[in-house]
Amino acid sequence: MLPGMTQIYLRLTAPASCAPEMLRTLEAFRLPAELDRDCVSTHLGVDSQDPDVVVYIEEWLSPDGLDRRVASPSFIGLLGLLEMAAEQPTLVRRAEETADAAADARRQPA
Repeated sequence: MLPGMTQIYLRLTAPASCAPEMLRTLEAFRLPAELDRDCVSTHLGVDSQDPDVVVYIEEWLSPDGLDRRVASPSFIGLLGLLEMAAEQPTLVRRAEETADAAADARRQPA
């Protein structure tokens, strides 16, 4: 992830033999993100160690772009998918600080 970018990471454990269904649902879910000019990329796949674990990532140019995405009706539809998970899903928002922000943090007195 490049400096200044924001990412959302989702890891879901599908109920027995439902991973293909979750993948199809997430494939449709990712389309609005891919059409947004601020979305850099999306990634969707299955964990190499566990075929029932689905991983989905969106990378955004800025926190504002991701904020718009999270507030969108299509993102709210993700809640149903989270409820289907066989185990507690992991949903993490990550931000890569800019070089300027990192430099400012280093200059702050302790």
